[in-house]
Amino acid sequence: MGFGRAFCCFSIIPLTVLPGRSHPSIRLPLGLVTHEALLIIRSPAKRALSFLSALLVAAVLVVGAAPAPADEFLCGRPASRASGPTASDALFTLTAATGGIACKLCVCDVDQSGSIRASDALLILQWAVGSEAAAACPQPCVSECLDGVVDPDEECDDGIETRYCDSNCTLARCGDGTRNEARGEACDTHGRSATCNGDCTLAECGDGNFNPAAGELCDDGNALDGDGCDSTCTPTGCGNGVVTDGEDCDDAGASPACDADCTAPTCGDGVRNEAAGEACDEGGESESCDLDCTTPSCGDGIVNAAAGEQCEDGNDVDGDGCDSNC
Repeated sequence: MGFGRAFCCFSIIPLTVLPGRSHPSIRLPLGLVTHEALLIIRSPAKRALSFLSALLVAAVLVVGAAPAPADEFLCGRPASRASGPTASDALFTLTAATGGIACKLCVCDVDQSGSIRASDALLILQWAVGSEAAAACPQPCVSECLDGVVDPDEECDDGIETRYCDSNCTLARCGDGTRNEARGEACDTHGRSATCNGDCTLAECGDGNFNPAAGELCDDGNALDGDGCDSTCTPTGCGNGVVTDGEDCDDAGASPACDADCTAPTCGDGVRNEAAGEACDEGGESESCDLDCTTPSCGDGIVNAAAGEQCEDGNDVDGDGCDSNC
């Protein structure tokens, strides 16, 4: 037996070589393994041990560089994604077998054993150099969110919801429509809504987050009235339903107990309040309004000189002292 040496990065890896046999070299274009070659042994008895010992050393170096999972939907080609496998795919698979990186069974389990093992890496390498027929993987290869492997249709996949990745395998950000508790989101409705603020906190008057979608006209971050923005998140003023300085009442409009100008309803105050039973109110008697805030009519029993009445006996009978024309 003779000994050959292949240079991988700064490491020298001894490989057993049979005299008189041809030994193809394969480039490993992964991270630190860039331009040196591994000698592949054709001896059935020795090639697995020699290959795996070399590949394990390379895998340790690659794992240390923390490669990111590739899009993995091509059987036996998790790294290259090329038309045919390369040694880089074998190294990727071996790294997956040692737990250094994630790979789907439908991509790296080329011997269909149900798990990813060093034998899968060897089979891919043999396939790459043409000494084995094309490998076959379990089918179908289906995208599965939260399996820890980033599929082509996923932006991320951390295996669980994290502050960086939502549970639907999209990159986490407030406003994406997916609530992410890991990020501290209380809600997420694609922006402001009746229940959620733009910063993904629950909408609440007085929280300091102005949210028109929740019906707020203002929000000064407190529950004080009369400071410009009342506790109902409406500007301080008559008609907002909050009684503040200068107001007798405030029912957010006219009511039996309050005029629209936030004063107590009184006939003759000049503020017509239909809710309080006033048909008119001109601040006194007028051609169009009696003193009791009713519409003047001859025969109503209320003398209204402004309306041209000289008498009023409450009827329209003539000859009884006050005729029907008052």
